[in-house]
Amino acid sequence: MRPKRVCQSASAAMAFFVMALSGSSASSGGELARIPTTREQRTLEFRSLPPVPDPPTPAGENPIDSILAGWRKAQKTELRAPVDASLFARKIHLDLIGLLPTPGDVEVYKARPDPAKTADALLGDTRGYAEHWMTFWNDLLRNDEQTSIDGLRKPITPWLYRSLVENKPYDQMVEELLSPGPGGPDGYLMGVNWRGRVNLSQRPPVQAAQNVAQVFLATSIRCASCHDGFTTPWKLKDAYGLAAFFSEGTLETARCEKPTGVFAPAKFLYDGLGDVAADADLSTRRAAVAGMVTRPKNPRFARVLVNRLWDRLMGRALAEPIDEMTEPTCAELLDWLAYDFMGHDYDLKHTIKLIVTSKAYAQSVAEGEAVGEPNELGPVPRRLSAEQFIDAFSRLTGYWARPAELMNIPLDGPEVRAWRHRRPSPLAVALGRPTREQVTTKRVESATVLQALEATNGKTLGDLVSKGAETLLASDWAKDADAVKAANLLFLRAYSRPASPEELAFVGPMLGHPGDPVEARREGLEDLLWIVINSPEFQVIR
Repeated sequence: MRPKRVCQSASAAMAFFVMALSGSSASSGGELARIPTTREQRTLEFRSLPPVPDPPTPAGENPIDSILAGWRKAQKTELRAPVDASLFARKIHLDLIGLLPTPGDVEVYKARPDPAKTADALLGDTRGYAEHWMTFWNDLLRNDEQTSIDGLRKPITPWLYRSLVENKPYDQMVEELLSPGPGGPDGYLMGVNWRGRVNLSQRPPVQAAQNVAQVFLATSIRCASCHDGFTTPWKLKDAYGLAAFFSEGTLETARCEKPTGVFAPAKFLYDGLGDVAADADLSTRRAAVAGMVTRPKNPRFARVLVNRLWDRLMGRALAEPIDEMTEPTCAELLDWLAYDFMGHDYDLKHTIKLIVTSKAYAQSVAEGEAVGEPNELGPVPRRLSAEQFIDAFSRLTGYWARPAELMNIPLDGPEVRAWRHRRPSPLAVALGRPTREQVTTKRVESATVLQALEATNGKTLGDLVSKGAETLLASDWAKDADAVKAANLLFLRAYSRPASPEELAFVGPMLGHPGDPVEARREGLEDLLWIVINSPEFQVIR
């Protein structure tokens, strides 16, 4: 069962946050009805909010740890020991740029373990950061280019990549998505234009409403897009009221596929955040709803995002389920993170750094601990994503597959990372890369039979192993006559640690020597690569 919520505060700001989580409405009219239309106005609105003060934090400490210290005291638990420096270096590289650290990266960190300095360096790698986080945002925003049917959907890949490279403020990103204007990322609201007969609840304006509610407000209105919700408070009129902001003309509601003759006026899900004239044109309605979603007085907007980041970096959210935002395990931490995120101009990198430089993030994982069980709000084991796994193999061997079709991003260099593969391989699909016809806020991490088959006998991975072995054998690594040295280097690349004596005894004969027949060396190396990459130590972030 979930730990009792103990991190609470009586501040007005937190009371407002809690009110929003429960689905209650802020009082409408007056000041709340005026939607800020510029960044300056949003900044002023943020400053008008009751402040969420920083927790008492000793110099050099992370406020996250100060908040969680009180939580642990109440729960009568203790901070787990940190992972060793090698594992931490591996984890933070995979989390921030999606790539394994080089052996040199690991040695530098072990010599001077400084999470803040490492985080700054990795987040400062704008290309590495952007290429890794494209996967996260592509899943959330249903951005994909694998279809060959003209007009089915319109990707937003160049805009999204530039936004990450520039570290565009999150509220600005969302405002541009919901009110794209000329030359903006209008493909997001276009959605998927299904061929043939389409369920009325899947028309593009209704898709837009469902996706906006789920992704940016952690509110599910999918059932309410067809009929009044059975398990939620949302009604058909609520779903269509939000959809009307994205409709070219008037939008007739339909209950269970039957038109009702009732036309929905544009109305936001939560009261008190603004409204729009009934006769407003489409661009005005889009601008209005963009302002309502992103304004600082919308208490869900920032909370939802920091909750998603915590989940992405820790393996579990502060408030579960992640798309409903029920009572959080520690409300004080979620409130403070959201307020701090807004106070730093919705800077994604700021909040990511804050999380990965906390002692909470650096803890060793509790093996066998499941989401929702009593915990210390620390990390749980996480499987590499499909893209991370393929990129990790490429980093290990030096072989980067280059499919004929790539995502629409002209990037230089030999490293073609897996997110850019327009049509995912059977391996990538088995490892969880979605079609993105629906929003994916969190990929399923449980192992499947299909994954086992692809990982042990799949043609895609077999080809990668064969090409990877060829690349390694053509590199300087294969010229070293010292099998122990060669094995240690391979293990350092794969696991961020040298091989153990037992492993060396097993691996040495498989590697052979530079003078051995090439075919024999290739077969031995292929066998070794299969073993290395199918190990949980390679596939899991701890």
